[in-house]
This record gives sequence, structure tokens and C-alpha cells, in this order.
Amino acid sequence: MVNRDLENYIEILDCKEFFDNLTSDEMTLLKSKMVIHQYRKGQVLFFYSDPKVYSFFLLSGLVRLERTDVDADNFYIDYINEDTYFPYSSVFGETRYQHTATAVTDIDIILIPNEVFEKIVSNNINQLMYMYRKMANTLNLLET
Repeated sequence: MVNRDLENYIEILDCKEFFDNLTSDEMTLLKSKMVIHQYRKGQVLFFYSDPKVYSFFLLSGLVRLERTDVDADNFYIDYINEDTYFPYSSVFGETRYQHTATAVTDIDIILIPNEVFEKIVSNNINQLMYMYRKMANTLNLLET
């Protein structure tokens, strides 16, 4: 990824629905702390039970989340599309990732330090409600 791509991504973040509820100060802080990274097809972003350091916002490509129980009887798999934040399920309180994440295609992704993002979200009720609604929609889909 060339610097021009990085600049384009940073410029368009304000237009992404996920970031709509953040104040300009919060966006400035987030932009100063985030890292935009590129992974190649097949690379692992994190493994199940790795220390949870980052949350992610997928800019382009496709990511697979998966988890198997110890007996390999139950298997969970999900796909993350571009313009999507993840993992929602472990924003607060979790210290380890609950899935393994693998790049299905070449991807461009934002790594957001959890410490910074959790502080922002805990002080921004609109962002917290947005994220809650996204989680509720996902849960509803899984339940039905």
C-alpha cells in the first residue's frame, strides 16, 4: 500500500457510517492512534485466545472468523465484509480474542488500539447505542 492509499483511507473515514457518531476530537484521537495495515490472502490477523490488543475496521477485502470447541464437535464460522468493525462481541471486558481471524482475500484494515477505542465508546452514548444495535441485529439474525 502506498502513502497515497493511506491518505485516501484517512480522508474517507469521516464518511463511513461506523464513525458517524464520533466527535471531531474523538476522530482526531482515533486517527492519531490507529494503524492501517495490509494483509495478504491466507494471513492470520489473530488466533483464538491471543491477547486482545486491537479492534479492527475492514476497509477492503474479506475476513473469516472461526472457532472450534476442544472436541471439534461444534464449529463457528462467519465472514466480515468491507466497511465493517469487528469483533463487536468483545469490546468491553474481554482480554483475549474469541475467534481466529484470517484474510480470505488481500485486505486493507485499520487496527484500533482497544484501550483508546473502549475509552471513546464508553464516553459516547451515541456510538455505544449504534454498536449495540449492530450487535442486536446480528443476534437476531443468528436466533432466527
